[in-house]
Amino acid sequence: RLNDFNVNTDFIEIIESGCTPVAYIIVTKSEGKRTILYEQNTLPKIQIHDCIKDLLSYTDVVLLDPETTYLSKEIRSLSTSNHKIIYDCERWKEGIDDMMELADYFIPSSEFLLSEELKFSCISFEEKILNLKNMIKGELIVTNGSDGAYYIYNDLLYHIPVPEVKVADTIGAGDNFHAAFAFAISQAYNIHESVKFSVSAATLSCRDYGGRSGIPKYNDVISFADSLKEKIIDY
Repeated sequence: RLNDFNVNTDFIEIIESGCTPVAYIIVTKSEGKRTILYEQNTLPKIQIHDCIKDLLSYTDVVLLDPETTYLSKEIRSLSTSNHKIIYDCERWKEGIDDMMELADYFIPSSEFLLSEELKFSCISFEEKILNLKNMIKGELIVTNGSDGAYYIYNDLLYHIPVPEVKVADTIGAGDNFHAAFAFAISQAYNIHESVKFSVSAATLSCRDYGGRSGIPKYNDVISFADSLKEKIIDY
């Protein structure tokens, strides 16, 4: 399937007797909401072998999955100023403090702001974002489902709201956001353009069933992104 989409599989490692994680997803037809039943994997932790070091040496943009959080210190020792590190943050994990220091772009969902470890329970949503920004070294972008995304630039809090679209299925919307953001950064888009492009790709991907089948064409993403306007939020 990856080869069908021209995705390079040279660095995929097959683990004897290993089990890939599997998710069974139930989608509510009327609203496109989902329930996920997840089977954990039985694979060993990823190790950074020489082939991955070689890959890092000629890669400009690195998108890190939450499952790689524990590798933050090792990745930091290998990365250079030429790398742009994007971290897809789901929940509090081992090594996340180091990841907050490492990532050029730290992208959690709004649910991460509710983590007990952050101790943000008694402050507003906007204050949670501002406090998290003070904890990380790079740029902060917070995704908030159908509400779009929030980010801070030059000490201003921006919001990219999303116009309504007919939602069939939200599977893969978050993954499409992060992938689109990585692509945008690789094309030297600025932060405003990158967030708009990513919100556009994620939103349009919800119009069809399945995270892959709903992925929109590049020109459609650009056209939709041009209709999005950033708003400065007072706090």
